[in-house]
Amino acid sequence: MAADLVHEALGHGIASWLTGDRILSLSTVAIQNATANRWVSAAGTSANCIAGVLCFLVLRRMRQWTPVAYFLWSFGAYNLLNSGYLVTSAVLNSGDWANVIAGLSPAWLWRCVLGLAGITLYVSAIRWAAGPYDRPGRSVLSGSPWGLSSLHSSSVHSALASIFPTESGTRHTMASFGMIPVKEGLLTNLGVGA
Repeated sequence: MAADLVHEALGHGIASWLTGDRILSLSTVAIQNATANRWVSAAGTSANCIAGVLCFLVLRRMRQWTPVAYFLWSFGAYNLLNSGYLVTSAVLNSGDWANVIAGLSPAWLWRCVLGLAGITLYVSAIRWAAGPYDRPGRSVLSGSPWGLSSLHSSSVHSALASIFPTESGTRHTMASFGMIPVKEGLLTNLGVGA
């Protein structure tokens, strides 16, 4: 929910205020503006990426894996994984990033560029999120296929919010199933990967 607030309130909300685009309604899962604005549409995911990068930069300076470090990691990861929104907007032609490229031609090229940018950012986010776990004495990410598919599903749910508004709040809940940290050796002790 905190990542949703970054997206909606900090991203879209501040961009609306800066551009003078009147906000008609604001919730944790959506913002409704008086007019369509590319800058406001782009600001949500941009705010998520900025928040995620800041969390990981602070995390790199931490020497111990504390509850604060875990919070920074999970909050940063959730924010960075919102970059998958670019892919779903490109594929479904709906959502914030479809608004950003609306009217640009040729449309197919812009959707391809948007999709490739989203894939690149998303893969980078997964790699960066896994980085803190590559050191001895820290946890490792479970690499289950259903985990990765639920991470992607979380982005699809975000894009489907314009069609099914009740679905958008589930994206981070679903993402949490994909990035479950486990202690080193736990999978081996359970007979997985032994």
